[in-house]
Amino acid sequence: MQSLLNLRFAQRRLTMQSHSMSDKVLTLTGRMSIFRAKHVLSEKFIRNVEADHLNHWLWGRFRFLSGDDKSTWYHMLTCDAKMLYVPDATVYTIEVIKGSGTNRMIQNFRRWSGNMLRNGTRAIALGPRKVNPFIWWCLIDQRIAIWTMLVSPVLAILATAIEPTYIWSCLLWIAATRFFLCLCLFRYSRSIDLSWPIALYLNQLTNALVKVFMLFNLNKQSWSNRGNQKANLRTDHVAIAQNTMSKVQLATAILGFITLLSLYAGVLPNPL
Repeated sequence: MQSLLNLRFAQRRLTMQSHSMSDKVLTLTGRMSIFRAKHVLSEKFIRNVEADHLNHWLWGRFRFLSGDDKSTWYHMLTCDAKMLYVPDATVYTIEVIKGSGTNRMIQNFRRWSGNMLRNGTRAIALGPRKVNPFIWWCLIDQRIAIWTMLVSPVLAILATAIEPTYIWSCLLWIAATRFFLCLCLFRYSRSIDLSWPIALYLNQLTNALVKVFMLFNLNKQSWSNRGNQKANLRTDHVAIAQNTMSKVQLATAILGFITLLSLYAGVLPNPL
């Protein structure tokens, strides 16, 4: 888990230096951010931190259990505030991990992905002029990347059904591309970790799968490093109907995604 977190911080340092060139960033991590007093003392800022919420067509109105860094970020966007990333500042964070590190990382993916999806929609709605065209496009790209990340593994599985040797070329391509990408990330690490190419791909794949699930379950939130807090979900007939609808949406999206790729790969005959 420590190795994976080091990888993610290296990725963050690289991308946030790029984002900061546009005077905006994609998140203001709570324990790594400093705000001007005029923003922190405003009533709207305080209310956003205390009781931020989302109105969803399926789940109704629900509060954000976590993601105060996204709430403050959204408030700063609405204020046209300048956001900077300081690469030569050092921040030490200490966290005690209990139980399985793998399970904890998946829980973190759910929390991070849910926060991103819940706040990304309303930030996109502000428009490119308000957000900044580059950052606004990055928000759009976050949505597209959920599915594009899954294209290659699904195509590899489908193509292997036709030509069994295809999987080896796919694995070689993944190994080569992730290795060269890690060469850029090693610059932001204290040491060279040869597990990073594998961890990078597994991180991207797992994160995409979690985001697909969270895309249709935005109200399901948990926060393990804050006393295992969980959202108070309804259990009445309305909640059953809502959960059924979300499962149908999820299954339809996955089935449609696989069907389109099957047509593209020639596994299914083209009806046209």
